[in-house]
Amino acid sequence: SCGVEYTNKLQRMFTDINVCKDINYNFKEYLKSKNNKQTIDSNILVLTSGSWPLSNSNITFQIPVELEDNINQFTEFYQKEHNGRKLTWLYQLSKADVRLYTESKRYELNMTLYQVAILLLFNNGDSFTINEIINQTQLPLNEVSRFLKAFMDLNLLEAPNTDSLDTVVTFNTNFTNKRTKIKIGMAVDNNQESEITRQAVDNDRKLFLQAVIVRIMKSKKQLQHTLLVKEVIEQSKSRFVPYIPAIKQAIEQLIDKQYIERVNNDFYAYIA
Repeated sequence: SCGVEYTNKLQRMFTDINVCKDINYNFKEYLKSKNNKQTIDSNILVLTSGSWPLSNSNITFQIPVELEDNINQFTEFYQKEHNGRKLTWLYQLSKADVRLYTESKRYELNMTLYQVAILLLFNNGDSFTINEIINQTQLPLNEVSRFLKAFMDLNLLEAPNTDSLDTVVTFNTNFTNKRTKIKIGMAVDNNQESEITRQAVDNDRKLFLQAVIVRIMKSKKQLQHTLLVKEVIEQSKSRFVPYIPAIKQAIEQLIDKQYIERVNNDFYAYIA
């Protein structure tokens, strides 16, 4: 239920998101003051431990050398601004847009940081064995296999299989695609894992929508249904675009929890 503790956590989550805008702006200014010209345009989310449903990954990982300087610079900047605070990098949740240049096109590929680490290896060679990929990224074989399958489905990398350490993985220098912006997915081990992930995402989104509605109604006090739905979509779109039925369900749940009430058939009021 939306108890006091839950509401406080949600408020800290909203605060984190708003503060991150200032943190990233100040970080860029910090780099300018040091005449440090970063080739990576980063957007770093600093989230309060305990307020977010996050946990450290048990997957070993070696950050690519291309990203090390950016991470070290941010750590230095943040610890100067917030003495005593410790940053724990959640690489398993990090994503990146990578530009890929071919003879005929420029592509923008969206992928996980783990996938970035694998793809960047091919800046230094056309082929690597899976064992070499593991040694340089420190990722376990089962994870490397999953990431490689996603690249192979796109025909960006080629290999006869992904199960043997001796398998040679080759970059497809003739790669083409109709789209110039491509989101690279990740193969899942089985249907059960996919279903667990889907349920976790659904639950997270339900709680998020309830938090957004409470925040809006607390500010507006009263609001017509269509305007509330429109405002919820506007405030959610940076994270995901909610379906109308999901918003309606969240409204009904908050009415049941006595956070808001239906004034008439078309208006809602916040219950202080």
